Amino acid sequence: MIKGIIASVFSESTGREIEKAVGAFYKSLIELGIPEQTALKMAENYLSTFHQFWGDYEENWRW
Repeated sequence: MIKGIIASVFSESTGREIEKAVGAFYKSLIELGIPEQTALKMAENYLSTFHQFWGDYEENWRW
């Protein structure tokens, strides 16, 4: 059961959803007038939370 949950969390479709979320976040920052470089850095930081979660998963949840 846990492997199924993890597989759904880290599926290809989930990756696409994360990509959309990061893109929408970046776009909204630009629309709010945030400078491009600042918005890019903020979007990179947002994306890094997903990477950090994945790294924590790999370190602590391997079966």
